[in-house]
Amino acid sequence: MLRHDSLRGWHMGVGFTVSIMGQTGVGKTSLLNAIFGLNLLTSATKPATTALDPEFEIVREDGRLIIRDLPGLGESPTVDEDYLRLYRQWLLRSDVVIWAVHADSRSVSLDQMALRRLLEQAPDDERSRILSKLTIILTKVDLLTPPAWIYSRVGDGGLFAPDPVLAPVLQTKADYFTEHLILPFGEHIVPETYNDTGLTGSPVRGLIFDRDRIRHRGLMTREAADRFYRDRTVARNETLQRAIERLHDNYRVIPCSSLFRFNLARLMTVVVSKLGVGAVGMFNSLTQDNALNRLPFSTAKLLRNIVVVDQATQTVVFDLAQQD
Repeated sequence: MLRHDSLRGWHMGVGFTVSIMGQTGVGKTSLLNAIFGLNLLTSATKPATTALDPEFEIVREDGRLIIRDLPGLGESPTVDEDYLRLYRQWLLRSDVVIWAVHADSRSVSLDQMALRRLLEQAPDDERSRILSKLTIILTKVDLLTPPAWIYSRVGDGGLFAPDPVLAPVLQTKADYFTEHLILPFGEHIVPETYNDTGLTGSPVRGLIFDRDRIRHRGLMTREAADRFYRDRTVARNETLQRAIERLHDNYRVIPCSSLFRFNLARLMTVVVSKLGVGAVGMFNSLTQDNALNRLPFSTAKLLRNIVVVDQATQTVVFDLAQQD
């Protein structure tokens, strides 16, 4: 197990385990580097993670975060059979599992097959536990072209966002993967989030409250969330409304980009929601004020450089990299 002392200043009184998995080349390691400020080896030509003990931990005196960067799916049928047996053990020991899918993928069949094979030998309770841990993300959305991305600059930094044409494309892709990877298993999912409402027992029919958690049996769809909002108890309690929205958001597919740092804060907000109240302070610096999404202008201007040349004089009229 590798050890890192990154994330200095975090309050890690509780230990958590977060796993990330997906097909080879989807950018799992790059995502971990971007979120946690690590320098794990990445490669464009070979799997970055191949070891069968792919754990490392980020430690402080008052706690630890274990990150499990799982070997990629899809190397070969033989390798996958070995990995799948280990995956079930790894996933059950994880608090949250990030399942990464390449945003430009034209087919969901390989991920569907891998998920079904993971679940087919599991007892019902283990199947439900694994599904409830999953957060599905679409990686490398910066490679979807055209159209353009917008970089909103404020001072020395800024945020990337899709332009009005690209935004619905990302939503359509997210809806597609929701339909094929989440909805077929909806009845087995038990969404949960931390309980910051002060409520316990059964104040709202259909929700399960204990001291630390709020749960819902079955996928919290948009329609289900809207039904809860019409409940009189929910309508009077804004904190409870936010908790219901978290239960819904926890199983929405998230388009993201490690390169552009797009939606990394949204991903971490979902991770924190699933980890529980003990993670709120631990990850506060990453989820507040879009801090995790911010990219220095000096870096952003080099990611998609544009040079305009006057053909007649062969002189450079505009060079994005030279802009202040």
